[in-house]
Amino acid sequence: MIKAIAVDDELPALEILQDFCSRTNEVTLEKTFSKPTLALQYLKQFPADILFLDINMPALNGIEFSKILPQKTCIIF
Repeated sequence: MIKAIAVDDELPALEILQDFCSRTNEVTLEKTFSKPTLALQYLKQFPADILFLDINMPALNGIEFSKILPQKTCIIF
């Protein structure tokens, strides 16, 4: 099972990702975040295999976020 989290400032995008992941047995979307800082805190304790990441976010964009991840993670922008 592949563990994933999603980070996006737009709630409809997070809902779409939740729906897509629920249709497969291979990917478990464990948590979603609309605030990147909360996602970073979560990832420090609970590493994920895949990170669905929005590039254009107001406080911290996805590219910057990917550079400060606490561990190596496969990222899908």
